[in-house]
Amino acid sequence: MPAKRITAVAAGAVLVGAFTVTAPAEAVGLEHAAAATKACPSAGKAPKLNWGKPTFVDDFTGSGPNKNNWFIYHYPKDRIPRVREAIQVRNGALEIASGLRGGRETYGGLIHKQRIKYGRWEVRVRADRGAGFRPVVLLWPPEPIAKWPDDGEINLIEMHDGARKKALHFLHFGPNDDKCDWLVRKNFTRWHTVAVDWLPNRITFWVDGKQTVSITDRKYIPTTSVMQLALQNDPECCRNGATPKLVRMYVDWVKVYRRP
Repeated sequence: MPAKRITAVAAGAVLVGAFTVTAPAEAVGLEHAAAATKACPSAGKAPKLNWGKPTFVDDFTGSGPNKNNWFIYHYPKDRIPRVREAIQVRNGALEIASGLRGGRETYGGLIHKQRIKYGRWEVRVRADRGAGFRPVVLLWPPEPIAKWPDDGEINLIEMHDGARKKALHFLHFGPNDDKCDWLVRKNFTRWHTVAVDWLPNRITFWVDGKQTVSITDRKYIPTTSVMQLALQNDPECCRNGATPKLVRMYVDWVKVYRRP
C-alpha cells in the first residue's frame, strides 16, 4: 500500500489521506484545570453488557506503533512542542517519553485512527513519577467534522498527581467547556486497566474491572460526534528538582469494542 502524504494544515491538525487528524486540545496548549466547575453526579451501578469480541486490539509487540492504526503527533514548533521522538515501543509496551530534549521541554502523544460513536475502550497503563507531566487516556471528537468542546471529551484517566498516587476520570461537555471529574486513588506507577463504556444514555468508568463511576444525566454525555482514542503525556505545572529528565507513560495494550 503506498504511503499517504501528510500535510500540515493548522496547529495540531494534519491531512491523512482524505481526512484530517487533529490532536486533542491539550496537545496544542489549551490546558484545563484539574478541578471541576460543575457538581459531578454519579448514578447507581450500571448493568453488565455483553460487549463480545473487541474490534481492535494492539498489544504493542512490534518495533513501533502501526501507522495504519495510529497517528503520531509531531508539532515541534508549537508552543507546547510535540515530537515523534517521544514515541517508541520497547519490551512489549508503548512508551511516551516527555521531557527535556535539546534544552527544552517536549511532549508525546498519538491518536487511534478508528472513529466510533458509542462503545467500550480498555487501556492497560502506568507512568513514571514526575511533577510537571500529566499522562492521559482520552476519547476525542475528530475535527473538522466535529467541534470541541461542543461535542465533548471523555477522559478515561488523567494522572494529574506527579507522585502518581491518585488520578481523575474527567468529562468535558457543552460549548462553554464545562467539566466534571471524579478522583481515583491508585498507585499509577503500577499497571492498571482503565476502561469506559460510552452509550447514548450512560457513561461508566472502570478501573481493574471494577466500576468506579456511572453517569446517566444526559447533559454530561456526548452524543453528537464519533470519538477517537488518544494517548498523551501532557504538560502539568510544574517540573521540580525531583523530576527526571524524561517522564514516561507506558501502555501495555489497548482494546476497542463497538456498541452491542
